[in-house]
Amino acid sequence: MSPEEYIYRKILKDVEKYITEDRLKNKIYYTDDNGIQTETIFEVPPTPEQLEGLLLFLNKEKIAQA
Repeated sequence: MSPEEYIYRKILKDVEKYITEDRLKNKIYYTDDNGIQTETIFEVPPTPEQLEGLLLFLNKEKIAQA
């Protein structure tokens, strides 16, 4: 599995985690591999597609086609 595939699979797993744990919350905390935490606040609870887009953006340096 390439590094890009690994990161994308992790993103999909993270989307599922955030949807199940924080479905009714508008605030998402994401901690990257370097321990840097990013807080994102949505006006309404995010959809799985919005979360996937956010996580792709946060990992764009690691995924060449993102």
